[in-house]
Amino acid sequence: MGNVQQFCNHQYQQHRNFILYGVIGCVTTAIDVGIFTLLAHFNIHELIANTISYQVAMVASFFLNRKYNFKIKDKVWQRFLSFFIVNLIGYGLSQLLVFLFITKFGMNDFIGKLLATILAAICQFLFIKHLTFKVKKQEAKVKCEDKCS
Repeated sequence: MGNVQQFCNHQYQQHRNFILYGVIGCVTTAIDVGIFTLLAHFNIHELIANTISYQVAMVASFFLNRKYNFKIKDKVWQRFLSFFIVNLIGYGLSQLLVFLFITKFGMNDFIGKLLATILAAICQFLFIKHLTFKVKKQEAKVKCEDKCS
């Protein structure tokens, strides 16, 4: 049993950011889809509903990823701006996919929105990890020295 636990711990450490991004993504997706569904229920146009729900979830995602996933506290506004820009790109992709899935292909609102969100999230993770929350080698070395001492 020890080997399985060691393997799992190693895999978790190796893929920690992606795993936590996924968990946080599930929470913020629930926020996004919940708000979208509520607004759609009140006959708010799907693109307006998507805009509102996406932006609320994006702000929640930034603060959750900053605090619990990447644990980076410096340059808050600069990182938020980077996060916002990455999310604008993801938002554009999400809008396009929502339009295609729901308006053009006639998918159910919930299914179309969920599928669009998943596809956009995969693209966003790569940018967020490697741009928004990237730590310079010097900063990483200092972090390691702080933890190791």
